[in-house]
Amino acid sequence: MLKTLNKVSDGLNRICQVLAVISISVLVIIMLTQIFTRFFLGHAITWVDGSARYLLIWSTFLGAAIAAKESGHISLTFLLDMLHGKGRIIGDCIVCLLFMILAGFVVKAGITAVELVLPQKSDSLPISVAWIYGAIPLCQALIFYHLFVNLLNKGQELFKNNPQNVDKKGEIH
Repeated sequence: MLKTLNKVSDGLNRICQVLAVISISVLVIIMLTQIFTRFFLGHAITWVDGSARYLLIWSTFLGAAIAAKESGHISLTFLLDMLHGKGRIIGDCIVCLLFMILAGFVVKAGITAVELVLPQKSDSLPISVAWIYGAIPLCQALIFYHLFVNLLNKGQELFKNNPQNVDKKGEIH
């Protein structure tokens, strides 16, 4: 079962990577187009500023989900660095649980925000602002899932009783 959860997590991460690359690419293209039309043609395209803002928001939250999967978020590890072997794994599990709690709260708050802005329309695009706010709960739910799978992997590593993987100091190799 853990193997399946890891595959799903990897697949979701790959989708996030592709969507992030697409959104950043579209962002660069439309901003270059905006620069060209504004400075060389003397006319600004009205929908570009809003689109760029919304693409940046989505790419940021997608990037946060990717970073959570790859344990790439900035962290202060001076306390964890003092731990070794199973103690380090337990410390990593505690950090993961705290991050999961935070992500859970943000998912709930994000859903509430989306519900509040559902009737509002974007000032520059003919869409509901909920599509933009939707990045918050969706990507935080992905972060929660990646952390949950990571926690299960750490738990499996913690409870392995394979003597060849744990030395006399309790360090796992």
